[in-house]
Amino acid sequence: MMLAAALAVAGCGSASGVDPGGGPSPHAWSYPEHQYVADEVTLPLTEELSDKFAFDLDGNGTGDNRLGEMFVVLANSMGGKTPQDSVNGALGAGRLILLLALFARDLRDESSSNLWQFQGLPMDPPGQPTVGVALEVDPAGPGDAYSGGRIRAGVGAVGGDDATFRIDLPLADNASMTLPLKAARVEFTTSNDGDTLETGRAGGAITLDDLNASVIPAMTDVLNDELTRKCAVTATDECACEGGSGAEKIHDIFDSAPADCVVSVDEVQSNSLLHSYLTGDVTLADGTRALSLAFGFHAVRATFDHPSPPQ
Repeated sequence: MMLAAALAVAGCGSASGVDPGGGPSPHAWSYPEHQYVADEVTLPLTEELSDKFAFDLDGNGTGDNRLGEMFVVLANSMGGKTPQDSVNGALGAGRLILLLALFARDLRDESSSNLWQFQGLPMDPPGQPTVGVALEVDPAGPGDAYSGGRIRAGVGAVGGDDATFRIDLPLADNASMTLPLKAARVEFTTSNDGDTLETGRAGGAITLDDLNASVIPAMTDVLNDELTRKCAVTATDECACEGGSGAEKIHDIFDSAPADCVVSVDEVQSNSLLHSYLTGDVTLADGTRALSLAFGFHAVRATFDHPSPPQ
């Protein structure tokens, strides 16, 4: 009960009280490997979840999840269908495959462990990942998303200033968002049988360069996906959307003059609703300004082949 309460504390760098170790431990690569795949990914689409998942990335005593807060705004502007619906659909169809390789001698207590994250290829045939599923690593995905840490009383914490983590989120039917996180942190609780990673959360920071180069364009695609399905330009060159739909809200909020049923990157970047969220809220160890994000996950046992660990 005390551990569960500790994991629920919002705004702490390590809610579990287990300090992450930062860089991977060279000797931990020789420990037994435990492989998992995420069967749940929970976006911070409410203020409560945004606070619950947040990490204190810059050590100032408060949780950092600025992009998560922006997701709350986006979800409120999209009406009935939210980005979480698209994520759930992608998980159910086996299109979102987030793989985790945990190197530890003991899943309940380990003074030095490594975590290596991979992107997986879509499942064939499609389906929701279940315990024991065999999967394949996407060779085009990141190969250096690993970090070190420790496990205490079944609660693990890994990551640090040099750690990275990447997830490709399908936030709409025809649009996805690649989120490359730096200064990454991951926390989880191992089940007694070791078959699941529970109450997991992952976070880090996206540099402003990555935000402008990939995240904002992908966010624009998400909004346009809604407009394409529910709006059309009329004979009088106006944009008409299905009444009461999320697309109508998007049009009203983002589609400024000329209202052409298309949201541009400039319209998103200059939008007054999002402007305060699109500036960096944390400073990385190298002095780079970045935007924080954290989300939740649950993972089950899986099997997959991957390259040899770094030496």
